[in-house]
Amino acid sequence: MTKRYCWSDYSYDEQKKLVQDIYYWQYGDQLSFTSVLFTLIQKSSPENLSKIRQGFESHVQVYIQWQLEEECGDALFKAYRVGKFARKDV
Repeated sequence: MTKRYCWSDYSYDEQKKLVQDIYYWQYGDQLSFTSVLFTLIQKSSPENLSKIRQGFESHVQVYIQWQLEEECGDALFKAYRVGKFARKDV
């Protein structure tokens, strides 16, 4: 398996799915496996993050991308038209 540590290494469809996952973590289901995973990623030390990345590299990558965006990812959600930003008039 090829390691992908750059956001641009993922296809648009993969990126959008991951952005949806992180959106639902922030605004939706807090009890899903993916939501718990994002919470673990958020709270992990650099050493543990490296271990988590071995099994969930795409989730760690979208979390990093989300952190880099202004206003905790709203720009990312708008760019991919996810959640409340899915409407064209937003």
